[in-house]
Amino acid sequence: MTCATGMLVQVFLEPSLCTNYAYLCKAYGIPEKEAFLSGYGRVKNTEAGDDEQARLFLSRDLFDVNPLGARAVQFALHHRMFWNKKLMSVFLSMANEVRLVLKTGKP
Repeated sequence: MTCATGMLVQVFLEPSLCTNYAYLCKAYGIPEKEAFLSGYGRVKNTEAGDDEQARLFLSRDLFDVNPLGARAVQFALHHRMFWNKKLMSVFLSMANEVRLVLKTGKP
């Protein structure tokens, strides 16, 4: 199996958290001055959006479970290597370890 070099990490974040944790930026992470929600609404599904990046400040409180049992942040990874079920299960175990460390601060 051949692996491509790029991976898309899609982050699903409750809109109420975007103001505090997400920001739009240009190349190299230089932040835009515009608030995330208004900036995202401006560039979503437009050609201008092709030149924008979104970044997220990771914080332990983002990984808390809300009273309804849902996580505030969820990830979806898109890459051809995940077509291999054994490799995907190894990666999932590693990702769950990282999530636990981020939440608790303990390995």
